[in-house]
Amino acid sequence: MSHWRWKTCSRLTEFGLSGLIVFMISYVGASTFRNYVGYISAIDGSSMTPTFNPNGKSEDYVFFSTWAIRRYAIKRGDVVALTHPRKPATILIKRITALEGDEISNSLRYRNVIIPRGHCWVEGDGSNSLDSNIFGPIAIGLIVGKASFIVWPYNRWTKVESFNPHNE
Repeated sequence: MSHWRWKTCSRLTEFGLSGLIVFMISYVGASTFRNYVGYISAIDGSSMTPTFNPNGKSEDYVFFSTWAIRRYAIKRGDVVALTHPRKPATILIKRITALEGDEISNSLRYRNVIIPRGHCWVEGDGSNSLDSNIFGPIAIGLIVGKASFIVWPYNRWTKVESFNPHNE
């Protein structure tokens, strides 16, 4: 009887250790992929309509490239994920409309702003957007991903196009 218990405990311990090792490898692999390559995120809200969630419902899932951000491969017109400058736990999705050295003169709150070094100006595609018109230029370091592809729903699977809504 004691022999049976010992074998069972040994197998459970062996499974527990191997399960823990598999979990750790999976976690490290997923974290590495997310930090160095990219991740998929649901788009919530209407500030980027019609680019995302054109029906007014939160339904789009987008692949965000962290690789592009690590290489500083961003330009005017790119859609990016960024950390909210006043609420660090919140991520915003916006379009870059100006980069350092550009002058913004069409802002509601800020008139004739020259974007400082290491900053950019971001705006939502929709009319109701919490963006640079509210909190001014955004530090490039707050950008955490560049939108690359809409991956869900499958009928909207497409590359996210870069364009400058102000045609500057």
